Amino acid sequence: MKSNLTIGQNERPPGRLRAHLALLQELPLKHWLLALLLWLALSAGMALFGHALVIERYREGFQQSAQQIKQELESRLKVSETLLFGLSEMLGYHPGLSVDRFYNYALEASRRYPFIYTMSYLPKVAARERSGFEQSLPLTDPSAPYIKDHPMATANDWRNRRGWVPAPDRAVYFPWLIAAPALAKEDDALTGFDMLNDQLFGPVLQKAFRSGETEVTTPFVMMNGETALGYVRAIYRTTPAPEEPEQRTGQVTGSVVLIVRINGLLEQHYPLNNRLSVGLSLYGDAPTPLEKTVYQAMPSANPSSLEVLLLPKLSARLPVDIPYFPYELVVEEQVPEGVIQPAILLAALVFSGALCYLMAVVMAQNVRTRRHREDAVDDLYRERGHAMVTLQAINDAVLTVDTQMRVRYLNPMAVKLLGIDPEFAVGRPVYQTMQLRYEFARQAVADPIMLCLQRGQGVDLAENCVLAPPDREPLLIEGSVSPLFDRGGELFGAVMAFRNTAPLRQRMLEALEASEKRLRQHEVELARVGRINTMGEMASGIAHELNQPLSAIVSYCQAALSFLDDAEPNKEMVIKALQSSVSQADRAGQIIHRLRAFVTKSQQQWVPVDLNLSVANVMTLAEYDLRTSQIHVATHLEPGLPLVFADTIQIEQVVLNLLRNAIDAVQSRPGWGEMTLETGLIDDRVCLTVRDNGCGLPEDVLDHLFDPFFTTKQHGMGLGLTICHSIVESFGGRLSARNRLEGGAEFRMELPRLSPGHFAQQAASERTI
Repeated sequence: MKSNLTIGQNERPPGRLRAHLALLQELPLKHWLLALLLWLALSAGMALFGHALVIERYREGFQQSAQQIKQELESRLKVSETLLFGLSEMLGYHPGLSVDRFYNYALEASRRYPFIYTMSYLPKVAARERSGFEQSLPLTDPSAPYIKDHPMATANDWRNRRGWVPAPDRAVYFPWLIAAPALAKEDDALTGFDMLNDQLFGPVLQKAFRSGETEVTTPFVMMNGETALGYVRAIYRTTPAPEEPEQRTGQVTGSVVLIVRINGLLEQHYPLNNRLSVGLSLYGDAPTPLEKTVYQAMPSANPSSLEVLLLPKLSARLPVDIPYFPYELVVEEQVPEGVIQPAILLAALVFSGALCYLMAVVMAQNVRTRRHREDAVDDLYRERGHAMVTLQAINDAVLTVDTQMRVRYLNPMAVKLLGIDPEFAVGRPVYQTMQLRYEFARQAVADPIMLCLQRGQGVDLAENCVLAPPDREPLLIEGSVSPLFDRGGELFGAVMAFRNTAPLRQRMLEALEASEKRLRQHEVELARVGRINTMGEMASGIAHELNQPLSAIVSYCQAALSFLDDAEPNKEMVIKALQSSVSQADRAGQIIHRLRAFVTKSQQQWVPVDLNLSVANVMTLAEYDLRTSQIHVATHLEPGLPLVFADTIQIEQVVLNLLRNAIDAVQSRPGWGEMTLETGLIDDRVCLTVRDNGCGLPEDVLDHLFDPFFTTKQHGMGLGLTICHSIVESFGGRLSARNRLEGGAEFRMELPRLSPGHFAQQAASERTI
């Protein structure tokens, strides 16, 4: 199998591809289905694996983005702590810090960090200082108390001006004094709000007083509807603050508050991706008056149904590593369909297709090998059965022996000729089953079976070999002994095939007598048919030869009658026409004389002949036919043409026959007929060429044109050209025909020129037509 799947050095891949395609055509349908299912499974697996890698890489990028968002959030929270710490330190070291410097600090911080909503200073005001404090600053609404409470502060509904009430007498107040950046005008009502009495900020302030650290409120909803976070830090009279919590509380001179928009902590601080969903959710069971999810930024683009169905939704929940911030960052993103790369699917299809193609080729090769093996086994059993039937049915005796000359097999004819029991013979030495002797042998003859085993070559039995069965007449046999070899080329026995020649000799004698009888009968029949054919050819020849002069006589007589019908008959033309008729009558007589000479095997009249003169005589005979047929005839007779040695009448007969055939060919073609007769000398041979512009000769006719009784004319007998061919060859010449390129046919007659040597040779020989 390996050799079948390996491309040889001298074999081109396209040839191997064609071999593979031919091999795959033998693959059964179930194997094709298996290969198809495997291809689909491999393609799907490879595509899924490839896309899993792509999605995993996309997931890594998503995790990095989520970590960046988390780091940005933590950084913003720590920045808030730092800003508040800086403000508290600045106010602690400079208690008389001007409002302008506070504003500038806060405004600069809000410009750099848009997530800052506002920063405020809460001074500590004792009960005895309340009146003076309220009068120390101008009020937007002088009729309203400055230090105030709001009964609905738990709902953070500070904008409801009807809810503000003067703060009752307390030992100490921490009123809202400064807001930077400034709040909206309608939020001025917050000025003077006692934050220490607020249910949200009050506990945080007290905790900040005791701890000396930055404390943070739980998330709350501000007046603009946004969720916020409040940072609180105390300002002490002495720096550093006392270590004891109670002492710290007594040293507090004020507090600073920084309110941070939770939305601002996240918005525009993660990668610009309209597919990200970012939110903050309560981590664990931390207490908060708000919902569990305090912030949720949904993606601007909705995922498609295909993305939801085929692609995963990535999610990351990252706890924020800030102790006072009990929330976790929730980032989600639907993997877009853009990550589906057709190249991966195409590569999976191609690669899996190549694997399945190789697997199909291997399966097809295995199927072919198994089929060939089964066919070989079937052929082996079939051949074995066929051989056994053949050995049982043939009339030759067959006997096989091993290298020890022990009998292994005898067919029925061998059992019959040897006259023994096969069960007795098998396994015994061959000389115990058969005896061979040689009639009239002058010397000892080697045993043919032993000689075959020794030489390893076939040995024929001698012609005088006789089989002598026990208690039976000797049989003259013929045959041979052939060696038997195994697949490794080792000799393992021999087979002897022989037959009784007595019946064969008898059949050969009978067949020879029957054959001689049929031969004699066939000779008698051929003689009878030959005589009949000869009589037919003679009758046809007489009719054909006499038809030409008789036709000329009729033409000349008709011309004479035509001249006599004129008002003034042309006596000379009438006489010339009648003389021509007499000449043709003489010619007919000469033809009959020649035919009689042919029948009586008389000699031809060999004379020197001028071929130009013969052509001129024929043109005179055919003048009337040419004129009535309106055929233009051009003659090109080479002057001084050598003579030929032939019979004048027969040469003119050939020329006239060729001329009339040309007339018939031209008349069968519409239009003006043209004919050319040309004589010349080519290679010491005198030639006559007859050309016409007729219909030409079919290509399948050229090879049979001169055969007897072959004609293309409707009423022709097929002897004219045959006789012309025979006449020309009788003079040592040649007659040929071909088609012209410009149309029509061309016949050429070639005759040997007259020479002294040739004259003597021709005069001494006798030829017949």
